[in-house]
Amino acid sequence: MNLSLSEATLKRFWPHATDAVIAGTVAAWPQVSAHYSFNSALRCAHFWGQISWECNGGTELRENLDYTALRLVDVFGGGHARVTLAEAESIAHNPEAIGERVYGLGNPVMAKELGNVKQGDGFNFRGAGALNTTGREAFDRMGRAIGQNLVDNPEAANDPAISLWMGAAEYAELGCIAFADGDKTTLETRRINGGLNGLQGRIDLIAKWKSVFDA
Repeated sequence: MNLSLSEATLKRFWPHATDAVIAGTVAAWPQVSAHYSFNSALRCAHFWGQISWECNGGTELRENLDYTALRLVDVFGGGHARVTLAEAESIAHNPEAIGERVYGLGNPVMAKELGNVKQGDGFNFRGAGALNTTGREAFDRMGRAIGQNLVDNPEAANDPAISLWMGAAEYAELGCIAFADGDKTTLETRRINGGLNGLQGRIDLIAKWKSVFDA
C-alpha cells in the first residue's frame, strides 16, 4: 500500500487546478499526512474525496462569492439569510457586499454562529482552505492549530500548502477520521457540511480515491 501522492495523480483528479496549486498541495502532503495520521487507504481516500468536493478540485481555495442575482437567491434565499430578489439585484457581482450580507453583520444569526463581529468579517472569513473553513472563530482555531495567524492574514489561505493544512486540521477537529475508518460517508458528510449537500458526488470521489490509495 502506497499512501504517497504524485503531482501527476493529483492533476488527474484536479484537472483544472493550476500547476502552482498542484505542486504546493503535493509538497505539503507528506507532513500533513504524518501529522494528522492519514495512515490508511480509507483515511486518505475519504479525506481527499471530501476536500476535492469542498474546494472544487483545487480551483476554489477561497469561496467565490461573485454571484448573479438569481444564483444568490438560489443559494441564500432560504435559511437564516433569506436574501430577496430585490436585495440580490442590488449586490449581485459584489463579493464584499455579498459576504457581509450572508455571513457577516447583515445576517446576525449566521454572524453570531461564525463569530463574525466586525464589518468585513463576512467577506474576509468566507469559505477557505481545502475543507472550506468559514468564519472568524474557525479561522482563529484552524490558524492556531497549524501555527498561522489566519485572523490577521486570511489571504494566507490562498497558499495551497496552508489550504491543505487548514483542511486537515478541520477534518481532524470534526472527528471525521473515525467516520473514515468506518467508511461512513453519510455521517462524515453531515459533520462537514451540516447537511448532505453533494453526497453522491462525494461518494463517487471517495471511490475514485480508494483506487489510488488501495493500489
